[in-house]
Amino acid sequence: MSEEELRKEAIEAIANGQRQRARDILVRLLRADQSNPEYWLWMSSLVDTPKERRYCLKRVLQLDPGNKSAQRGLLSIEGLPPPQDLKPPPVVRTGQPAIALAKSMMKRLFSYFSQASWRTRGFFGAGFLLFGLLLLGIIGPPNRSGGRAVRPAIAPSLSTPRPTATLLPTNTPWHLTPTPTFVGPVPLWMQLEATYTPTPVYVETPHPISEAYRAGLRALHAGDLPSMLLFMQQAADIEPQAADTHYYVGEAYRLMGEFEKALEAYDRAVNTNPGFAPAYLGRARANSQINPQIEPAEDLSKALDFDPLLAEAYLERAVNFLDQGDLDAARHDLELYGELKPSSPLLFLYLAQLHLEAGDYEAALQNAQLAHELDLTLLPAYLTLGRANIAMGDAGEAIELLETYLLFEKKDAPAWGLLGRALYESGKLGEALERLNKAIELDEELADAYFYRGHTFLEMGEGQSAVNDFFEARRLNPESFAASLGMGRALWLAGRTSDAIRQITGSQDLAGTDEDLAQIYYWRATIYAGAGNLAAAIKDWEALLALPEEAVPADWATAVRASLLALTPSPAPATPSPTPAL
Repeated sequence: MSEEELRKEAIEAIANGQRQRARDILVRLLRADQSNPEYWLWMSSLVDTPKERRYCLKRVLQLDPGNKSAQRGLLSIEGLPPPQDLKPPPVVRTGQPAIALAKSMMKRLFSYFSQASWRTRGFFGAGFLLFGLLLLGIIGPPNRSGGRAVRPAIAPSLSTPRPTATLLPTNTPWHLTPTPTFVGPVPLWMQLEATYTPTPVYVETPHPISEAYRAGLRALHAGDLPSMLLFMQQAADIEPQAADTHYYVGEAYRLMGEFEKALEAYDRAVNTNPGFAPAYLGRARANSQINPQIEPAEDLSKALDFDPLLAEAYLERAVNFLDQGDLDAARHDLELYGELKPSSPLLFLYLAQLHLEAGDYEAALQNAQLAHELDLTLLPAYLTLGRANIAMGDAGEAIELLETYLLFEKKDAPAWGLLGRALYESGKLGEALERLNKAIELDEELADAYFYRGHTFLEMGEGQSAVNDFFEARRLNPESFAASLGMGRALWLAGRTSDAIRQITGSQDLAGTDEDLAQIYYWRATIYAGAGNLAAAIKDWEALLALPEEAVPADWATAVRASLLALTPSPAPATPSPTPAL
C-alpha cells in the first residue's frame, strides 16, 4: 500500500472515530518519514497526554514554522491567548462522521476525567470545554479525493508557579530509581524510536507460516499488550522451536507486570536456544522484579557474551552496579551503552543518578535535564531531576517535578519523603508535614522521612513531636550525625536542657568534618546561654571562632562575635603615673 493510500486510510479512520487504527497507520507513516509535519499534526489528535500532544505540535513547528493549526494547538495547551494575526479555524462542516467522532472522543475524555484524581481534574478542568469545542472542529472542508480534512484536537494544560528554596545544611542518602518497567497502555514514546524511549524489538525473524507472529509484533508496536500476548502464544504453539516466540511471550507478560509468567517464558526461550541473548536479559529483568535480592550479573553477562551489541544488557548491568555502589563499573557499562545508544534518554537518566551518588550535583542536574528534554514521558526523569535540584539547593524547582511524578507513582514512599523535604526547605511547613506523613504511612522504616518531619516539627515549635521523630531517625540510622544533633535541639525545645546538652555533646563522636563541629559548638553554646551558663557558652563560642573560616556560616560568626563583645567587659583606661618633681 502506498504512502498516500495509508494517509487517506488514517484520515478516514479518524473521521470514523477509529483512534487506535488511525494511530497504528500514523506510526507506520512516521517510521517511514518523520520529516512530514502533516503526520505529526494528525498524531497530535491521537496521543493520550498533553505532553505528547505538545511534543507532536512542536515537531510540526520545527518542520513547518508557519503552521497555524500547530500554533493554535500549542497556545491552547499552554493556556495563552492567541496572537492577533492568528486567524480562527474555518467554519465547521458537521457531517455525520464528525458528529460520531466528536461524541466518541468526548465520551472517552469524560470517562477518563470522571475517574481521574482531584489534582488531574484540576489540571485539565479549565480546558475541558475548550477541548470539546476544538474537537468538534476536527472535520474540515472536503478534499479533492472526496475525503474530509481533519483538524487535530488539542487539550489545554495549566502551569503551576514555582516557589523559592530555603537551604538545609544536611544531606542524607536517597534510593536509586529502579529500572523503568512499563505496565499499562503503551504511549507514543514506545512506538516511535526516533521520538521517545522505545521498547526495543531485538529481532523480527521471518516466520512465513505464522501470521500470528507478525500480528503479535504489530500489537506490540500499537501498545496492545493483551493482543500481543495472545498472538505470540499462538505463534509459540505453531513454532515451538523458535526461541523468539517464547521471548516475546515473556516480554508481553513482563510489560503487563506478570513477572512469574514472564520468567517461565524466558526459561523456555533459553531451553529452546541457549545462545539467544535477549532471553537472558529478560530473565534478569523478571528476576529483579520478583526478588531484588537475586543477583542478575550472571544472566546479563551471558547475554553480552552471546551478543556484545545488546545495548539494553549494558544498561541493566550498569543499574545493578549502581545499586551495589560500584560507581566505576556502572560508569564503564554506561559508556558502552552510550556507544550503542548515544541519544537514549535512559543513558542520561542513569548518568544523572551516577553523578548524584558521586556527589557531582551540577553534572547530575545537567544529565537529568537532558534526559527529561529528550523524553518528556520518562517518569523516573522527573524524580531524578527533582533530586538533582534539591542537591543543588533549589528545592522550590523540585516541587512541581516531584508532584508530577507522584501523580502516577502514588505508592513511592521515598518520593513522598523527598517531596516533603523539598516543601520543608521551601518553608511550606504544613504541606511538608502532610507529605512526610504520607511517606511514613507507606513505609514506617523510612529514616529520611522521620528526619525531615523532625525538622518540620522543630520549625513549628513542637518539641516533643520532634524528639519522637529524631528518635526514630536515629534508631533507623544510628550513625547519622545530623539525626543525633537534631535530637539534641528537639530535647532543648521540649524543655529538657540537661538531656539536650548531653545529646549534643555525644554527637561529637559522630562528627566527621569541621562543619559538624561548628554545629555542635553553635547549638550547645546557644543552649548554655539560654540556661544562664555564660562561661560554658563563651568557651564554645571561642571554639567556634577558632575553626577554619569556611567551616562556620558567616551569620553565625557575626552573631557570636557580637555576643562575645557584649559579654566581655571593656578594660579600664590606664591611670597615668604622676610626673616626679624635680
